[in-house]
Amino acid sequence: MKILIVGMGAMGTWLAQQLHPKHDLCLWDHNPARLSTSCWGRPLRSSEEIRLAAPDMVINSVNLAQTGSVMSGLIPLLPKTTIFSDMASLKGDLQNAYSQWQRPFLSFHPLFGPLFKPIPMQERKTIVLISESDNEAKTWFCHQFHEPEYQIRELTFEAHDHAMILTLGLPFLLSLLGLHIVTPQTAVGSGLAAFLGHSQKVLCESPDLVVAVMKKVLSSDLPDMIKQSLEHWKRQTAEESFSLDYFNKKRGEFIM
Repeated sequence: MKILIVGMGAMGTWLAQQLHPKHDLCLWDHNPARLSTSCWGRPLRSSEEIRLAAPDMVINSVNLAQTGSVMSGLIPLLPKTTIFSDMASLKGDLQNAYSQWQRPFLSFHPLFGPLFKPIPMQERKTIVLISESDNEAKTWFCHQFHEPEYQIRELTFEAHDHAMILTLGLPFLLSLLGLHIVTPQTAVGSGLAAFLGHSQKVLCESPDLVVAVMKKVLSSDLPDMIKQSLEHWKRQTAEESFSLDYFNKKRGEFIM
């Protein structure tokens, strides 16, 4: 299959590495330097070269804010049979956009970006596959990642974005909260330093993604859930009923 990957950042490069041995890859990025250092496919440097390439599939791995506009710009250049694909961390209005574009599509989301690195080798990497995607494209995708290190989970557009409130939103929220409260000068002790070290990884994420996720988080029930938990523990402490039972229960649930 001839595949065009648009956007050769961290995730675009990862995808090219995965697909390069099996497929004819073309690469495009607005930054020519990224193309000159890539050995995973043939660089395309103009709209005319993209048109002449006529790929069977185009995979958009640009940042969240540019996903829709990049896809719209590619539509006049590519055959109607080209499968449009995205790796967006939040799907938002993409479902409506795909309906308007009237192209077969494949939407997925690898859940191992900068915040979650490094991933221990023994842990399986989860990829969410959007269930409304074209059936043949989904079958193709599952075949590409049918390896022990990957776990594919299928969700609808709506269920995916709702799941991201916890999957991305909770780590983002707690990380930013820690960075807001604590300064490097007050970070005393290895435990706090380790927490801040992990929290700082959120700063490696795309600012567009962090803002979009935090908007979803702050308009969801998650802040109220956190507030209610804190108030519950405060009442237990005041009543001297806070014990090790809760701690031991959670340790049993999460530490095997």
